[in-house]
Order: sequence, then structure tokens, then C-alpha cells
Amino acid sequence: MKVLLGQNNDISGYINLGLRKNLSEVLNDGECDEILAQKYLDFIEPKRFDETIQSVCNKLKSGGKLCLTGTDLFSIANLLVDGIMSLEQYRTTIYGDDSVPPRYICWTLDDVCKRLMANGVIVTEKWYNGSEFVIVGRKQ
Repeated sequence: MKVLLGQNNDISGYINLGLRKNLSEVLNDGECDEILAQKYLDFIEPKRFDETIQSVCNKLKSGGKLCLTGTDLFSIANLLVDGIMSLEQYRTTIYGDDSVPPRYICWTLDDVCKRLMANGVIVTEKWYNGSEFVIVGRKQ
């Protein structure tokens, strides 16, 4: 089973669960061959971050693939400090606006990688795409 998480359009071959917070309501542990989480963590409250990472990792089969994208806090802060982004743009990027659910841009690529590895995911690739990060890994 391939699962898509985040605020996305449908992708052929994936079951789109959107921004669902409690994955255990719809997925069993070890059920997913692949999880594509596009900016999913951008919408997770800080107090639920570790439990959410653990839940996503638990849903993967052994050898299952995880591809996760998100907004990198350091990159956004650097855009503000360098004068490339206005304070208003910064606020909207970090917290969102009335058109989308609240955002919680509190994570960096390194933060997420450490937590994934602590939950049995081997990070095989990681890179920045502008102010966003991309992490690819496999469940042990």
C-alpha cells in the first residue's frame, strides 16, 4: 500500500489521507510499502511532533520507503535575516493564513533526520530544495 500525507492533490497509485493526525484510525502498523509525506509535518503541533514521527515510521513495513518534505526553519529564518523575505511573508510562511490550516514551521532537516533514525528509518538521501527539505529513507 502507498499512502500520501499532507495538503496535496491526489497522486495515482497512492491513498490520499490528507492532513489526518491519527493514522492509527485508518492504518495498521507495518502496513505501508511507501509513505509520501509532502509538507505533512508543517501542520503538526510541536507537542505532537515526536508521536507523529513515531506513528508514521510504525506504519511502514520493514524495507518500506518514506519520502518526506517540509519547510526548513533555518532556511526561512535566513531568508528573513538576509532581507529576501519580509516580516509579513515570514509570519505567513511560519504560521499560515486564513486560507489553510495552522502551520507549525518548527523543524529543520537535521531535527527530522535524527527523529526518523531513532524510529528505525535509515536516511538514504537528504537535500534542500530552496527553503524546503527532502528526506528519503527506508524502514529497517
